[in-house]
Amino acid sequence: DGVRAALIAAGAGSPAGIERAASAVLAAREVRATITDLRELGSPVGYRAVDVRDEEAVRAAVKDIHAEHGRLDGIVYAAGVIEDRLVAEKSAESFRRVFATKVDGARVLLDAAGELPDGGPRFAVLF
Repeated sequence: DGVRAALIAAGAGSPAGIERAASAVLAAREVRATITDLRELGSPVGYRAVDVRDEEAVRAAVKDIHAEHGRLDGIVYAAGVIEDRLVAEKSAESFRRVFATKVDGARVLLDAAGELPDGGPRFAVLF
């Protein structure tokens, strides 16, 4: 497709590197399209990307959002690392990386939200 062709033309590197870069570009496009759709439907939308492995950054983001809006109504958590392999081919390190991003990241985010003065959000959706 066009994204991969542009990355190849720009000398983006190995096939695996090109695929990672293309996935990131396509994911960013999808996020922007969803935000646009929600805004066109009249919904206020905020989107913030934070490395969930950085506990301080997560806590700071939660506090900043709460300070900016006076509340935090809900959380949609979709962090993840994709390292698709057959179980027999998956290393322990790969499992730890994927698991930590999903589970530890969610725990840090929900703990930070739970420490807010008003008790935190009314809902959380975890993907």
